[in-house]
Amino acid sequence: MSNFIPDKAGRSTSPRRAPGRHTQKLPRGSACVSCRERKVRCDGNEPVCLVCERAGRTCIYSSTKVAPAPGSTAALDAKLSSLEERMRQLTELNADVDEYDDYDDAEGNFISAHPGPLGFDVEEIPIEACRPFIDIFFEKSLGYLLLVPPERFYDDIHNADPKHQPHPALIYAMTLVGIECSAIRAVVEPGFHPSSAPLKADVVLTLARKHLDASLANADRLLDHLQASILVAFWLLRQGRLQEAQYMTSTNARLTVIYKLHQIDQVAMREYLESTSTSAPSIWDGTLLRKPSSHQELGFRIAVFWQAYYYDKFLSMTTGLLSAYNESSPEEEITTPWLRPMEEYKTGQALHGPYASFGTLTDLNELESTSNHPFTTLVLKAVSMLYRSSNVLVDPLAAEPYPAIDSMRILLAAATKMLDQLPKVQKHSGSRGSSLLQPSEMVITVVECMLLVTVINIHGAAESLPSPHSFWDKEQSQVFRIDAARKVIGRGQLMKDANAPYLSIGFMLTPACKVLAEHSRHIRSVGWDNSTSKGGMAPVALEDIEKELSIGVSLLSDLAELFPVLEVQLEKIRAH
Repeated sequence: MSNFIPDKAGRSTSPRRAPGRHTQKLPRGSACVSCRERKVRCDGNEPVCLVCERAGRTCIYSSTKVAPAPGSTAALDAKLSSLEERMRQLTELNADVDEYDDYDDAEGNFISAHPGPLGFDVEEIPIEACRPFIDIFFEKSLGYLLLVPPERFYDDIHNADPKHQPHPALIYAMTLVGIECSAIRAVVEPGFHPSSAPLKADVVLTLARKHLDASLANADRLLDHLQASILVAFWLLRQGRLQEAQYMTSTNARLTVIYKLHQIDQVAMREYLESTSTSAPSIWDGTLLRKPSSHQELGFRIAVFWQAYYYDKFLSMTTGLLSAYNESSPEEEITTPWLRPMEEYKTGQALHGPYASFGTLTDLNELESTSNHPFTTLVLKAVSMLYRSSNVLVDPLAAEPYPAIDSMRILLAAATKMLDQLPKVQKHSGSRGSSLLQPSEMVITVVECMLLVTVINIHGAAESLPSPHSFWDKEQSQVFRIDAARKVIGRGQLMKDANAPYLSIGFMLTPACKVLAEHSRHIRSVGWDNSTSKGGMAPVALEDIEKELSIGVSLLSDLAELFPVLEVQLEKIRAH
C-alpha cells in the first residue's frame, strides 16, 4: 500500500482560529458588485474588498443592501445594470485580447502572448489536405479527452445535410493540433514523415478562429464550436500563449454553464430511460442546445463538459489565475456524472449504471472500484484532486487561516487510495509487460504523476502549518514528499524512454524538482540523520538527491523544446 498517510499521533485535536477572522457568512446583498458578478466570495470590506484590491479592480458597492423582490421594477433595473456591467467587462476583455499585452500572473511570473500575423482573409483549406493531420490527431485523441470515433467523424463529413457535418471550426481545430502532434512526432521519431504537404499553423489557426466566430454568431453546431474552442485554447497553452489561452478557456467554461452542461444530473439522465414520457418538461427547455436527440448525443455533451473542466483546471494551475468554475455556488455546482466510454452511451448502458459525479471524488468506497473506471474518468479525478491540493492554502477569505485539517486528510486518503488501485487498472488495461508503454499505460502514468504531486502539495501544506496546527511530524511529511518527487521523476524518465512526450508530465516535474532542490539545500545547511528512518522509508543520500534532480531538470528541458510553455516552469526550477 502507498505509504503517504501518517499515523494520527501527531494530529492536533482542533485548529485554532486566527484572531480577527469571522466564520459567519455576509448578509445577503453585502458583497460588492464585482464579486457578485463573478460569483466569488467577498469579505464585504469597504471601501475596497480584498478580492478587488488584489485584482486591481474598482470596487463598487450598491447603494442598498436589500435585494429587490423578484419581478419588481427594481429587480429588472438591477438585472439590466448587471448585464450592462457584464457587457462592459466583456468589451474590456476583448480589447485586452486584441492587444495581446504581456502581463504578470498571480505569482509575479512574466507571461507573454504573441499575436497572430494574419487577418481572416485567407483561403479555405480542402479537407483532403487536412485529413492526414486529423488522422494523427485521432491517434492522440484519448489524451485530449475527445471521444468522437474517427469513423463517425469521417462519415459525417460526407453527410448530405451540411448541418450534420462537422463544423469547419472543429475540422481546423483538429488539424491545428494534428500539425503540432506531427511536428513533435518528427522530433521523437526521426523516421517519421507526414504523408502530405505541411500546413502552416498560423493559417489554420486563423481559419479556426474565423469559423469559431461564425459558429457562435449564428448559433450553429454549438457543441462543435465548444469542442473546437477547447482544442484551440489548449494549443495556445502548449505554445506558451497564455493570455489568449486563458481568455478562451474561461469563455469555454462559462459557455458550459450557460448550456447547462455542468448539471446533467440524475434527473437529466432519467429523461432518456424508456419509461420517461417524451412530453415531460426537460432541463434543456429554453436552452440554446435544446434536448439531445439520442443517448449518444447526451454522452457527447457530458464529454464536452469534462473537456472544458479539465482544461480550465489545468490552465488555472499553470498560470496561477482563478478557475472559471465557482463550485461553491449552487448555480455552478457540478452534478454531471463522470465520463463513461462512448459505447455505453450509444447502447444506453451508461444511463442505467450507478450515478457518480464530482461529489464522490473523495469517496473511498467509490475509489475502491477505480480499476473499473475508464481512462477518462481516471484523468478527470486525478486533475480534480491535484487542483484541490494546489489550492489548500491560497484562499485569503477562508473562515479559518488554514485549510480544514479533516479536508486535507480526506483528500490525501483519496489520492493514496487511488494510487493503490492503479496497478489493478494497469493489469486490466491489457499491458503486455514490455519495455514499451502502451497508450493506455501512458495515460495511467500521467494519472499516477498527478496523484503523486497531489501528495506533494498536501504534505507541503502540512509542513507550512505552525506547530499547533501541524497534524503530523514535519520530518515525516518531508520524507513523503521526497519519495513522491523521486517517483514522479522516475515516471518522467519512463515516458521519455517510450518516446511519449506529454505536456502534463512537464508540469508534474516542476514541483518534483522543487522538492528535491529544497531538500538538497536543507541537507547542505543542516545535514540529515542517515542513521534513522522516518515514515517507514530510509533517508536518501545527498548525491542521490542531486543526481535525480539533475535528471528531472534534463527531462523538463527536453520537454520545453517541444512545448514552449514549459520554459516558464524551467525558469522556476533554475531559480531554486
